[in-house]
Amino acid sequence: MTRAVWIGSALIACVFGGFVWLMVGRGTTKHTAPPGGAVAQARATPGPGSNAAGVDVRMELAALRAELTQLRAERSPIPDSTSVALSKPTPVLTPSERRARTQERMAELVLRLENRLDSEHAEPSWARQVESQIVDVLRSPELGGSRLVETVCRSTVCRVTVQHDSPKVKRGLAAAVSGKPPFDGPVLYAPADPGATQTTLFVGRQGSSLLDD
Repeated sequence: MTRAVWIGSALIACVFGGFVWLMVGRGTTKHTAPPGGAVAQARATPGPGSNAAGVDVRMELAALRAELTQLRAERSPIPDSTSVALSKPTPVLTPSERRARTQERMAELVLRLENRLDSEHAEPSWARQVESQIVDVLRSPELGGSRLVETVCRSTVCRVTVQHDSPKVKRGLAAAVSGKPPFDGPVLYAPADPGATQTTLFVGRQGSSLLDD
């Protein structure tokens, strides 16, 4: 084969090969559009710089918090020991038990007032004035059958002891002296037996309280 024939054959082979490659490429390359679902999915998929994933996480957390709040609201609260103790019903006392408890409290008050008399300093001017008023009240005709035994006054409180002819006269003392100075201020009657014929009462200074320590 001569050199010219070899070169011509080579050129023909190159041209034919290029033609075949071009035809094959056109026949096999197809521009097929992706399915609609794939396109929608591709559009919905966040890109590298998108914050859609963070938004989804926050939405899920908000939903979980709302659900937890609802569960807590539906759940009955567990009472603590203090509320349980306060919710216990108060025991019902019988009349005799109530009287006994009242007598105990009155005895405590009388003891406090006795201690107050022992610890207070005397105020002679006020003490003389109150003692004079007590004597005048107990001398009134409506208090016949009652007589003053003793009066002890300090600066804010006095102890008065009255003897009666009978328990009936004793029971009428409070109504007879009520509203008359110095019995128009704080007054406390010491407890006594129903058949007793003696009354001990404490008279407080105007503006003071017999319940103060």
